[in-house]
Amino acid sequence: MRQVIRRFLKHLEAEKNASATTIESYQYDLHKFDAYLVKRLGNKFLPGDVSRDHIRDYLVWLAEVGHQKPNGPSARARALAAIRSFFKYAHRAGLLKAIPAADIALPKIRMGEIRRIVKIIVEIEGVQTPVDKEKFSPVPSDRSWVCYINPRGEITNENIRCILYPQKSGTTSVAEDLTPVPIQI
Repeated sequence: MRQVIRRFLKHLEAEKNASATTIESYQYDLHKFDAYLVKRLGNKFLPGDVSRDHIRDYLVWLAEVGHQKPNGPSARARALAAIRSFFKYAHRAGLLKAIPAADIALPKIRMGEIRRIVKIIVEIEGVQTPVDKEKFSPVPSDRSWVCYINPRGEITNENIRCILYPQKSGTTSVAEDLTPVPIQI
């Protein structure tokens, strides 16, 4: 299946002219899905071995456990979009008779699940950008660290996975009253 995933990602880039961000997101979601399936089906399986139930179980697993933490509805919807596109590609390539993800409903976002995202303005390498407050974590260190999803990409909220900042420091802080404050990294 990994070989078909690689061909699909190349297809997105070459024939669909998908953006680098889309390709990276699909790659992340499909590799996570593949790792989940390896635990259930073993190392050698083909796209045709994956059933609708496997996909639905995976979405439940994402909601309850997830890769590192439970995933919200928007993350599960993005994963399902990647999985659907992959299986449509495999079907068009003649590897499947039917698309197992075709009739699986997208997760619904309920009003109670929508939360206010507070942004903190940070300056990284001379570039100021707003970053979601939930990406900040204090660490027992005297240095700040930025964890990138795409280290060669633009310095934007989308490319920053987390910002680790000193737990006890008078110069670098994140406001607890949810007021955006500039910090220098």
